[in-house]
Amino acid sequence: MEGAIEQRGPIVNISAGEHTILNGENCPGFYYSTSTGTYYESLELNFSGDGLIDTGNATYTSKISYGSTAFFGKKYKVFENGLITENLVSYGSRDLQRGNDYDLGNGYKLVLRGVNNDSALLELQQNSVPVTTESLEEGSKFKFNATINGTKYTILEGTLSRVLDSKDPIVSLSSVSQYSTAPIEINVGDQYGSFEVTEATDKKIELKNRVPIRMQPGDYVTILKDLIDFRVADNVYRACSYNMTKDVIKSYQIKGTSLTVNRSDSSSDSCVWTADSFGMLYYDLENNFSTERLELNLNAEDDWIPEGGLVYESSPVKVPYKNPEMRNYGENAFDGGYSVLGWDGEKYAYLGDDQGIVNVLMDDNNSRCLYSGDEWDLGEGYTLRVDDIEWDKSI
Repeated sequence: MEGAIEQRGPIVNISAGEHTILNGENCPGFYYSTSTGTYYESLELNFSGDGLIDTGNATYTSKISYGSTAFFGKKYKVFENGLITENLVSYGSRDLQRGNDYDLGNGYKLVLRGVNNDSALLELQQNSVPVTTESLEEGSKFKFNATINGTKYTILEGTLSRVLDSKDPIVSLSSVSQYSTAPIEINVGDQYGSFEVTEATDKKIELKNRVPIRMQPGDYVTILKDLIDFRVADNVYRACSYNMTKDVIKSYQIKGTSLTVNRSDSSSDSCVWTADSFGMLYYDLENNFSTERLELNLNAEDDWIPEGGLVYESSPVKVPYKNPEMRNYGENAFDGGYSVLGWDGEKYAYLGDDQGIVNVLMDDNNSRCLYSGDEWDLGEGYTLRVDDIEWDKSI
């Protein structure tokens, strides 16, 4: 189904004196390169009271390394101090044919003008007007610049990996990096929600909260707008970090915490993901437990997962009813509560080995008022309807 998604990050204790750091390794809202293991962003939180972060005690840092950084979940190229532009393509590849131009955005495009044996003539255009024309040999690197705010910056670079001289000439571009021609300027004092830029240098971009941040039980609090939110348990000072996508998408990947497998020695390797390291596994925030785990085991001599080497398991845990009237249910197995387990990341009630699992449609102690003609949707096609209300009028 198309729609925005909510990705859960680490489980955090937000009591007085707690200190936590979220980054690209453990939090899905931040940029992380799965190919290189590179991340740039971090959010450091210091709690001076229960659920309270004083002014200046929440620090978002985006480090700059070899001219690259990440800002609010996206990768950027650094043009100069405080001026960054989004990295639209990283180490990509593309075939370019005559008449099928490479659209770079903002009126820019790369055009194949022609080929001659193992060389090609490529032209950068803006609004169909030539900006730069270069003759490149097969295997050579290329770099095209655009003038932005009066200064030339690289917006496309890569390698001309293949030239096909034929009736319909075609070239292949590899190791392509494309950068936006609409950079973002970041200055000290700029405000992003409740955060303010305190530093913008060639080493890092730093923001701190300019007002206190308060998280009370039951709250859903935005920390960095459109990036990181916190959902707080109803009765304890414990929270989960979340990233909510704003775009309607058809497919997506959910990133968990990266775990290292060391293949440099002769011993077997294993990794285990739980709800604390993978946000798609079920976690009960209120009662602080998870039932699912995924274990990966590799043999010392193999570079692939052997049969039985990937194990998923989920074990039931008994929880109390939220509605106090349900505590004495009348059946021993369900007195005081019921067993739940996560299955494929969702919460289910566990009925026993011979009865399987069922969806938990409702478990709360909220009161509801129904009037004559009202219907209460109970889920799975069931409704409770009030057809008529009668009362005793006698005094």
